[in-house]
Amino acid sequence: MLILQQRFAMYILLRVYEKPGIYKKEAVDEDAGAMGAKYETLAKLIDAGLIVEDEKKYVHNKKPLFLTETGLKVAEHLKSIHEILPSSECTSREYK
Repeated sequence: MLILQQRFAMYILLRVYEKPGIYKKEAVDEDAGAMGAKYETLAKLIDAGLIVEDEKKYVHNKKPLFLTETGLKVAEHLKSIHEILPSSECTSREYK
C-alpha cells in the first residue's frame, strides 16, 4: 500500500491509534512540520479506508478521527514493529 510511504502517514496513523477520537487538527498539529503535507496525507489515509471522520460526533468545526478495522490492524502491526526497535525510535514522532 503506497499510502504508508507517504510523508507523515505512519505518524498520523499512530497518533489516531494512540488517541482514538483525536480531532483532525490535533492529529496533525503536534509539531511544526509541513501542515499542508500532513493534511494531504490525512486525506489520503481517509481515502484509503484506514481512517474515518465521525460526522455524528462533529462539534464546532472539529471532526474526531478513528481508525477503521483495516487501519487498526495496520496500526497494531506498526506498534509491534516499534516495540522491536530501540526505544529512541518507538514514538510516532520518529515517523514524520
